[in-house]
Amino acid sequence: MRSIILIMVLITATLTGCGVVKDTEVPSGAFPGEYYQVTDDKGNVLEFNKKPTRIYATTLSIEEILVDLVPLNRIVAISEPAADTKISLIADKAAHISVKLPQKASTEKILSLKPDLVIVQENSNAAFIQSLKDVGLKVYITKVPTTVKMVRSRIINLAAAVGEKQQGGKIINELDNKTETVKKVIGQIPKSEKKKFDGLFTVGGFWQCRRIVP
Repeated sequence: MRSIILIMVLITATLTGCGVVKDTEVPSGAFPGEYYQVTDDKGNVLEFNKKPTRIYATTLSIEEILVDLVPLNRIVAISEPAADTKISLIADKAAHISVKLPQKASTEKILSLKPDLVIVQENSNAAFIQSLKDVGLKVYITKVPTTVKMVRSRIINLAAAVGEKQQGGKIINELDNKTETVKKVIGQIPKSEKKKFDGLFTVGGFWQCRRIVP
């Protein structure tokens, strides 16, 4: 028995690099308990000495997640569309953020906010993204979600970026519960009574139905 256990231990040690986990080197000026790294959807590694407290997101679909991930006082500015009650799902929360920027704010305007994290979508203008980096801003690039699975990934990744993994987990649980509820309701509808989407368009990060037909 002892020989079997010994063999298993040796195999485990081989597969895990002898069980030694190399700690991430903490740079000077950062506290070990607060420093962390994340990798964005384009493979860029971002380092944080502490949780960002002046966050700016460049699109409504990101802002819709951000306002549920962090306290509003950690969002340095929000877009004008986010405060528009006609198109925004978060207009009530956006009203509590004093600084409003146009949907396509300039690099200079964003820099003037002194953000410690700027979150952009990968389909943003490449020159614009590069200009943000060129002026020294910390930029996190996220993919545009087109499926529920991708939405889940975006929430998890953004939660890690802003240092709020636990809150991200709560949002994921809520999303999963709502998804299951919708599936159950749809599953109870007879096929003959189900409707079809005539068209879809996006508002923020969510698909909206334009018209339902028999």
